[in-house]
This record gives sequence, C-alpha cells and structure tokens, in this order.
Amino acid sequence: MSSYYKKCASCIHYRIDDLRGADRDGYGCDANGTVFGSSYYKRFPFDYSCSRYSEDRRRKDRDIEKALKALDNRYGYRPGSSSWWYIATFVRNNLGIDTADYFITIIEFRENYLQQNLEYFNFLVEYDMYGRLLKDALEKDPQKELIAQELLTNYIIPVTHLYKGKKYNEAFLAYSDMFYTLKHLYKITSVTSYDFANPPTLEKKKKIK
Repeated sequence: MSSYYKKCASCIHYRIDDLRGADRDGYGCDANGTVFGSSYYKRFPFDYSCSRYSEDRRRKDRDIEKALKALDNRYGYRPGSSSWWYIATFVRNNLGIDTADYFITIIEFRENYLQQNLEYFNFLVEYDMYGRLLKDALEKDPQKELIAQELLTNYIIPVTHLYKGKKYNEAFLAYSDMFYTLKHLYKITSVTSYDFANPPTLEKKKKIK
C-alpha cells in the first residue's frame, strides 16, 4: 500500500505539478474549483478533512516524494515542522510581555521535543491545519482576553513547567488537551466547513477547563 494512501498528496486535485503556484505551506488544490478560504487552505498533503481526497489515488510514491522534495528545496517545507504557535501567539498578543518566557518555552517544547519525535507527527500536522482556524475564532471572540487568561493559567503555564521538569509526555498530553478542547468548544470539525465571516463564539463566562 502507498505511504500516501488517503492523503491529499495522492489525490489528482492536489496540484503537485504546479510548483510555481505553491508556497511554503504546500501545493494548491482545485477540489470544488477553488482553494478553500484563502491561499493557505487545502494545501496540506496530509489533510484528512477533505471529502474528495479519495477521488484519485494513481500517483506513485516516488512522484509525490519528488514533488515534496522540490517544495522543500524551494521553501524549506516539511509537513508538521513549520514554526506555528497559534494558540500561544493568541495568548501572548492579548496578555502582553509578561507571557514572553512562557511563549519561548512553548516554542522550545515544539521545536526541541515534538518535532524531533515521529510519534507526534500526525498531531503537529493536525495542529498546523486547525490551529489557524482556532486563532481566528479566538481573536473574534468578544471574551478573548478572559479566554487568553484561562488558557495561560490552565494550559500554557502547566505545559511549560512540565516540559522544564522533563515530564515530556505529560506536557504533550496537556498541550494536546488544550488543542482538542478548543476544537470542541468552537465546534471546528473540518477545514471546509469553517465560516470565516461568522466563527462560533463561546457561551458567556464559559470556562475553558
């Protein structure tokens, strides 16, 4: 079985023959006649959210890998290893400089631990896909400052302490719990169903944890 079975990279809609139309986030996709949302969306070769990825699986692994290598050579692209920290960035932007040390530690946790262990690869790809949607919903939420404080207290600070204490798996569990809790609270289940104009908001005074 192909290494890219049920992955966007194996789909005819994923335009691996168009390097000029690509960027550091990947190649474009013409499913439904458009790249969903913006130039960023539907460009991940491991996107599980699209219902049309199974329409064509005739590509060979060597052709896919050649295309991904070309993308890496041009942009330094590697799925799941991009330096994106959407939720931590949201917290930092809304609470200010006092969170700087925690933000730096989250970066270290991702780059020095999660990205170095293949067992976390799928999670990182999923986070990169949905993290930008979560950040959009968080920034548009009227309670965003309160939410940022709760995320800092309930997740960011505990994750940094666990990581510094070398309790790496516990740090990952807390980090992933933050991500999946937000996905659930904001009802974000698919890249293709996210409403950029009217993102969901949390109920008034609803606690994150």
